[in-house]
Amino acid sequence: MVEKDGAFTEKLNSLCEYDLVRMGRKDGQQFAASRQNIKGGSSISIGMQPTSDAELQRMVLTPQVTTSLVNDLAEQVRHLEWLEREAKRQEAKAKRDEFRNALLPVVFPCWGKGWPGEE
Repeated sequence: MVEKDGAFTEKLNSLCEYDLVRMGRKDGQQFAASRQNIKGGSSISIGMQPTSDAELQRMVLTPQVTTSLVNDLAEQVRHLEWLEREAKRQEAKAKRDEFRNALLPVVFPCWGKGWPGEE
């Protein structure tokens, strides 16, 4: 797929019909939309609505799509959520470490100068 000016395009065979499932995330919320029997060569506009895992499963569950595939998609969404949380945690930890390292010489002026009595 190619994105241009906020729209996604893909060249499709005009002899076939397609089913479309669109998924996205914004501010921790899952959004999705689906449309079936799209003719190749046509242009469509599709809006997304907030969606739960169960609604997403109903959208995509067709004879060609197995339950395990839907579960894999849901697992990937959960993994992306975890990655977002992990990135925020790592950023907060880096800020705490930076603060701690800046504070150590003030609180412990001998910090890093060896043990007392060493020459």
